[in-house]
Amino acid sequence: MANELKKFHSNVWLLVLLLFTQFLVAPALYPFQKFTYQINSLPQGTQISPAQLGDIRFGYNTRVTDDSSPYPEQVEPTLTIINSGRLLIGWKEADTFNGPGRRVGFCFSDDEGQTFSSNILMETLGPGEFQSDPWLISDFADNAYFAFLEYGGPGEGIGVTKTIDGGSSWQTPTQASDTIGYLDDKETGCIDMYGNIYMMWDHFTTQTSADLVFTKSTNGGSSFLPTQILGPWNTHGGIPYLSCSPNGTLFVSTIWNSNPNGPIDTIFFMKSTDYGTTWTLPQQVNPPGFGEIAIITVCATDSLNNIYICFAAGSLADKEVFVTKSIDGGTSWLQPVQVNDVMTNMQRMVEMHIDSDDNIHVAWLDARNDEWDIFYSFSADGGNTYSQDIRITSEGFPLSFSRPGDYFTLRSGPSGKLYIVWTDGRNLADQDIYFAKQDIAPPVIITYPLEPPFQFQPVTFTVEVTDDDRVAFVDLHYQVDQGSIHHLLLNEISENIYQVTVPGNSISGSILSYYFGANDSAGRYSRFPSEATGFFSVPISTVSPTLLLTIVAAIVVIVVVIIFSVWYLRKD
Repeated sequence: MANELKKFHSNVWLLVLLLFTQFLVAPALYPFQKFTYQINSLPQGTQISPAQLGDIRFGYNTRVTDDSSPYPEQVEPTLTIINSGRLLIGWKEADTFNGPGRRVGFCFSDDEGQTFSSNILMETLGPGEFQSDPWLISDFADNAYFAFLEYGGPGEGIGVTKTIDGGSSWQTPTQASDTIGYLDDKETGCIDMYGNIYMMWDHFTTQTSADLVFTKSTNGGSSFLPTQILGPWNTHGGIPYLSCSPNGTLFVSTIWNSNPNGPIDTIFFMKSTDYGTTWTLPQQVNPPGFGEIAIITVCATDSLNNIYICFAAGSLADKEVFVTKSIDGGTSWLQPVQVNDVMTNMQRMVEMHIDSDDNIHVAWLDARNDEWDIFYSFSADGGNTYSQDIRITSEGFPLSFSRPGDYFTLRSGPSGKLYIVWTDGRNLADQDIYFAKQDIAPPVIITYPLEPPFQFQPVTFTVEVTDDDRVAFVDLHYQVDQGSIHHLLLNEISENIYQVTVPGNSISGSILSYYFGANDSAGRYSRFPSEATGFFSVPISTVSPTLLLTIVAAIVVIVVVIIFSVWYLRKD
């Protein structure tokens, strides 16, 4: 009997030894458990919905201007998109980064910004004159209009030129201004569903006195009606932003300083419901206490006839981005909602666009990283809340470029995608025009370990690319704790499936952080997560899950042995 019990105990201890042996070899024999996590994205044609709040991302930053101009600085880009999807882009040419305009330039793209046509300078109203403040708009028939101010000669005023072939050629510019005085400045324009063209600008009668001026064309820009003076404005001019609903209701936001010697502190709103024949009296938009208002405001409407005005306000050195809303046609305004979620340093030079689904898209110039970047946010609930800020610029540029123009442009195209152009000084020598579009790289689904990895054991990642035809390669960037960032290319192991294994000797620390990237065949890069500095992170376990299971199993076996031995001895 004792021999049989001894033999039984030997077998039990052999079983325990096998369990520990399993622990030693298990990592090589059994892969970790995995689960699939979808990184939300917006494939071409996908409509934005509230459930996708914050999932918009912008891809590769592409330089638009080509250095063919005799002027070193290109600033103040403007953009319109015709029904074919062609992007038309204009900008101001200048001698210095904060100097006056010399000419205005133009190019177009037929491949969503992968390539651009040769840059050209637009024709002037008079020989040898200077141009500035470019503004592009287009109508439902794919006619596009390029407006600009002109100065320095007898042709000074507001020029408007038309293209009927998407910018391949332009007609002789038409003079839209009939005013006489010191200078016309800061024109903006829009087109209604009937093809009427509306223009508004500041007309300085002297160096320190300006009027707000309006005109329109009812014959496709061949001529413009006599200008209307909407009343004397202030020493800064009104800096109007004119927009219109499809039915021809016109809306304009302007700025004002209540103290002629003080900062700009008031935003006014006016509208016209009779195609600009008459206008409402100015209505103050911002409540008291918002401090100094940045000179550029943006006014737009949604399909429900709600009116939105975007602006930056605060102190001289630190402003935030706000959007206010009127649900009664501009009679009253709701409390402004702050858009930016990081308030470090300056946020200014705002841009806003409302798409056909009434999503509100906002972008601005941002100094939170002690450099200039373009950041973006959007609202899918009528401006009640805004998404997390998204950095659009892949590289910042120095704060010494203190005036990268006065505006930039964000628009959506026929497919619903967003396109943005801005002034960028990343080459450190001068400023250029850059472009980015929403969701330009293939969407990706990522698979990664459910259980934390553990010390010195390899970790395998799998990426499924849902549009494999557009993919050139997929890569992984990872680091342990705050160490060096390592880079690995993924291997395509089957159709749409890419995989890479991080070697075990790299897994030594507390936290494994990583992100994936996907390049398409045109060299455009997109990363997951989409934030420019974002990582996924998982803790590194110092104890193997397999070891824990082995220890538990061994304890169970030992307990069973003891119970069985006691029972066996008592039976005898």
